Amino acid sequence: MTGLLWAAVGLTAAVAAASFGLTLVMARRLRELRERVDLLGQLDVLDLPEVGEPVPDFEATTTDGAHLDARAFAGADVLMLFLSGDCESCRELAAELPDMIAAGQFASAPPIAVVIGAKADAALMVGRLEPIARVVAQTDHFGLAARFGVRGFPSVLIAGGGVIRATGHHLNDLRAGMAA
Repeated sequence: MTGLLWAAVGLTAAVAAASFGLTLVMARRLRELRERVDLLGQLDVLDLPEVGEPVPDFEATTTDGAHLDARAFAGADVLMLFLSGDCESCRELAAELPDMIAAGQFASAPPIAVVIGAKADAALMVGRLEPIARVVAQTDHFGLAARFGVRGFPSVLIAGGGVIRATGHHLNDLRAGMAA
C-alpha cells in the first residue's frame, strides 16, 4: 500500500512539473505575441513609405536563391510589390502584373515581389510571379515590409537612384505618382 501511495505522489509531482514547464513556455510565447501586437498597434494600417525617402538598406534571398539588396535601386527605376498570400486584392494584382509588364507599362528592370504569408497561402502567387519578377517569400510581416515602412497590402512602389519615387496600393497609383 505504501508503494502505491509513493507512486501516486511521484506521478502527481511529474504532472505538476510538466504543467509548470508548459506554463512557462506558454507565458514566454504570450509575451512574444504581445510584443508583436503592441508593435502592430503603433502602425497605421495603410501607411506607405514617403516619396523621396532613401531606399532602406536590406538584404534578401529570392525564391531562386539569388541575393538581393538595396543596390538594386541604385540606378534605373525598379517596381517593388508587397503582397500578402491571403489578400484578394493582392491576388488580383499578381494576376494583372504579367500583362502590364509585357506591355512595358513599368520600369524595365524585372520587378521585385515580396510575398508574405504561409507557404500554402502564397504558393500560387509565388508561382505566378516567378517567371516575371524577382520574388522574395516571407512568412511574416516583420521582414522587408517593415524595413520599407509598408503596413498595408497590397502596396507598390517605384524606386530608383536610391530613393522612393512613387508609392500606392495599386499599380494605377504609381502611374499617377510618376506623372505628378
